Amino acid sequence: MLTEVDLGKNVFCWGKLGKTMGTYIALTVGRLELTSSKNMLGPYHGDLFLDSDRKEVPDPLGNPEEKYPAFQTTVEQILPRIELMGHTLDRAREEYNYLVERAIRRQFDIPGEGQRKSAEDFLTFEQFIEIVRTIPVSEVSTGIDEDHPNPKRICDAHTLKKLPWYDPIDYIGREPDDIHSEASSAAFFIDGFHAYTQIRLSAENQVNLSSHVTWMYGPLVENGWAYEDEFNTGLSDGEKFLIVTEGSSDAKIIRHAFNLLCPQVEDFFDTWTWKKDIRSPAQVIYVSLSMDLPPCVLR
Repeated sequence: MLTEVDLGKNVFCWGKLGKTMGTYIALTVGRLELTSSKNMLGPYHGDLFLDSDRKEVPDPLGNPEEKYPAFQTTVEQILPRIELMGHTLDRAREEYNYLVERAIRRQFDIPGEGQRKSAEDFLTFEQFIEIVRTIPVSEVSTGIDEDHPNPKRICDAHTLKKLPWYDPIDYIGREPDDIHSEASSAAFFIDGFHAYTQIRLSAENQVNLSSHVTWMYGPLVENGWAYEDEFNTGLSDGEKFLIVTEGSSDAKIIRHAFNLLCPQVEDFFDTWTWKKDIRSPAQVIYVSLSMDLPPCVLR
């Protein structure tokens, strides 16, 4: 049995391994934790945000009265960015079907869990997404109710076992150990996906478009585990699109159009002029002349 005492973002834990102390930060959507790290920077999420998204905000998972430096914007603003990075609903379907296939290959045959798994033993993606569309990520309860006779959960235990990341070896028919509230049950329900795909899934519920996506880093800086300038925004070259134009006027028009129509994804596109910037075809990595952008970019 593990007991936690929450002192701000310093969490003391007593358990079988004794007492530990750490500063935790997380990427969250609403009240759901997507990724986290302890005493270190952890995964880079600067590609989700713009410099203007840096602000002091309450920790979504902590004391609402205390504010820390963080990057924060809404699901609606981030949606075009994650789709340009490939985290579309089609990708979510592919990720889910892969996880089902992997679970079948593992061929669980656990006493009390019935016969070996087949595709029919799992939720279809359509059934899964139907439940996802009922989850209000900013309204789910974070109150610990695991000992309550009727705890709040996103779905019943029978449905939970139909997720391909429900591991009967670990849980042996029980509720997973990290489910202790309605919010943690929602987080577990979408946990099998890449964190950015989870944000895309949350957008399936229109209520969630105004929910905050937060990369909270302030507590880590405050407690001396990192410097604030280590947390930045920016895309890798592999995440960008190169648009090559014939003349410099075309490039200026395109850059101005992005700035006016969809500034939230402007940094995804570099414009080069063929005669001025490119002296050899070998310098061209990717060329997009049609400007055939995903619909979300033009919202």
